[in-house]
Amino acid sequence: MANPGIIKHPKDTVLAAIKRAAESNAGVASREFNLPHATLGRWVRIYRDGGYLECEDGTLHVKSHLVTEAPPDPNEPIDELLDRKEAHYKRAKAFDQFQKWREIRPTISGPIGIALMGDPHIDDDGCNIPLLREHVEILRETEGLYCINLGDTTNNWVGKLARLWANQKTTPADALRLSKWLMADSGIDWMAVIYGNHDLWTGEPGQGNPLDYIIASKTEAHLWEAQLKIVFDNGLEFKIHAAHSFPGHSMWNRIHGMTRAQKFGPGDVSVYAQGHHHEWDIHTGEDEDTGQRFHLIKARGYKDLNADTYHKRGFYRSQRYGACPVVVIDPTNAKGIVSHAFDDLAQGAEWLAYLRR
Repeated sequence: MANPGIIKHPKDTVLAAIKRAAESNAGVASREFNLPHATLGRWVRIYRDGGYLECEDGTLHVKSHLVTEAPPDPNEPIDELLDRKEAHYKRAKAFDQFQKWREIRPTISGPIGIALMGDPHIDDDGCNIPLLREHVEILRETEGLYCINLGDTTNNWVGKLARLWANQKTTPADALRLSKWLMADSGIDWMAVIYGNHDLWTGEPGQGNPLDYIIASKTEAHLWEAQLKIVFDNGLEFKIHAAHSFPGHSMWNRIHGMTRAQKFGPGDVSVYAQGHHHEWDIHTGEDEDTGQRFHLIKARGYKDLNADTYHKRGFYRSQRYGACPVVVIDPTNAKGIVSHAFDDLAQGAEWLAYLRR
């Protein structure tokens, strides 16, 4: 029904007249409220049909010809909602600031090594388990050798990709068992664990991701990247910016993303590292503006690409080295911190042991 225009009466008066007409009749109500019978009758019809009336002090929304009490608001008061959101924002902001160049202090003195474990995909049929077990033993037995997981611990097939579970020998339950062995039971001294795209398919850190519970007592989970500042007992600092992947790609340069990150970064980062593309490369250079020596390290991981039909159809080729590169850091050198990057974990571990002898 068409709206009758603005009524020159307040909402309370209009509603009271309509209620009175509903209780008795329009004639009685029109006399009591000194309103034209036809006008009140039109209001009642609009009221009955669920329309609305524009009164001089606002809009009267009419939902039913029945007169009922307004239900209580089931929502929390707006001030309480704002307070809750403000408290959440402050906690999230504090966490975000805390994660930027997270300070890590080794509990041992002298040189240390940081292994950069490329995508394990430990449940994949193409995962090089012999090499992974060999590397786990080196990581467990070498004093001062820590490790950063660059992401994609398992295939973690979800959604339309869940059909791929039928094509591999490892079940989802086995994948979790293998993750627990690597992340919690292997004896590796984890410095950080980064969640890559496969990991994030079941939630971000702190949002119920199964890996949260596996690594809870061992290390911290990081969403896609980790900015770490290692502070040695002599006060020297060494920054590592590790990520599952950095923005930027080039068919001519495997480390294009990290090159961009270093060029446009703060100039004081010693290591940029990533995985994700199942290929490896290492570049060592010097920032011409700051004099900072840096390493760009891309880890291949453990998945044999030629065992995967997707990569076969795409004519991707598998490399042999660089599954878990390592950077050895010596804070005791007279020149300051000196670091060397190795594509082979065993060679890096030997160099670390030599420096710590």
